[in-house]
Amino acid sequence: MRMRRATLAAALTLAVGLHAEAAQSPASPKPSLGHEGRWITDAKGRVVILHGFNMVYKVGSYRPEDAGFGRDDARFLHRHGFNTVRLGIIYKGLEPEPPGADGSPDYRRGYLGSIARTERVLAKRKIFTLLDFHQDLYNERFEGEGWPDWQTLDDGLPAEPKTGFPGNYLAMPALQRAFDHFWANDPAQGVPLQEAYAAAWRKVARRFKRRPRVAGYDLLNEPWPGSAFPTCLNPAGCPKFDSGSLTPFSRRTIAAIRDVDRRKLAFYEPNVLFDYGARTSHGDTGDRHAGFSFHPYCLEGGGGVATTSCEANLRSVFRNADDHVDRTGDAPLVTEFGASDDLVDTQRVIDLADEHMVGWQYWHYCDCDDPTTVGPGVQS
Repeated sequence: MRMRRATLAAALTLAVGLHAEAAQSPASPKPSLGHEGRWITDAKGRVVILHGFNMVYKVGSYRPEDAGFGRDDARFLHRHGFNTVRLGIIYKGLEPEPPGADGSPDYRRGYLGSIARTERVLAKRKIFTLLDFHQDLYNERFEGEGWPDWQTLDDGLPAEPKTGFPGNYLAMPALQRAFDHFWANDPAQGVPLQEAYAAAWRKVARRFKRRPRVAGYDLLNEPWPGSAFPTCLNPAGCPKFDSGSLTPFSRRTIAAIRDVDRRKLAFYEPNVLFDYGARTSHGDTGDRHAGFSFHPYCLEGGGGVATTSCEANLRSVFRNADDHVDRTGDAPLVTEFGASDDLVDTQRVIDLADEHMVGWQYWHYCDCDDPTTVGPGVQS
């Protein structure tokens, strides 16, 4: 174990305080996972409620094993009743260079092999892995991580002003333009951006399709609307972006996964403003094995203070999620929440998840030099 002791202590507090009952569970879910309507189910048709953590290494090699995550951590999680990890894949780590002269993608087998080793370590402890293409602020150029440098099209604008995470989403025109080019499926090095992205997911799905404890694929962490974001700053969200850009992207990416894996759950996400109470107009993907991934966060509160606005905000997120899956029949999962060592705030979300009968994955297992996590008690 090479994790920071303070991080481990915080995780242990959560595990013992919130999951003493989980460790006494008489039977673990039997892989592989599927769903019946809104319910995630196991191979015997039993409803499965997932509880666990995120493990994303956003810097350096992007390999969680290089951050010290290994067998002792999997043993720790299993011993305390957790049954899932959302395991981050950084697209830049998978395809850092543009295609070769023949147009073939230059995927890094070593990187994918590292992710596969971590998944196997978790599987040996009966922990289900949700593979997540993770991004925050698109690329290191904008003080974040995600897409490769060669797919970062910013029209030559300066990466200014630098206000960090999440302020750069709102304040940095170059970042807005990078997302605009992605949603437009514009070409980089002659390859349309979304087609390259979908092909990368196809590569990942081909590698993991026979892994029974891979719960599924989370298509894209926290999609940002780009320069259209001002139209989304209202309770109704942004129907034009959701239906015109985000839904076609989700369908395209799921279709690429289905080329090689017909059964594993594919979780799409609403645009990130959903996480703060805006509704989503994401359309039905038409996929029989689709899931809905969302992140309930507060605009106010923290420090153990349950403000009325924070409580109302969280409740609206869960209500909006219920409304969406009632329309689509997809399986909901809270794939991120917390970003804080405020256990009052954490408990608030867990109680709402229980009330709405949905599983969750807490953010996160270790700080791991994370450049983009902010919250009460957390340094960005």
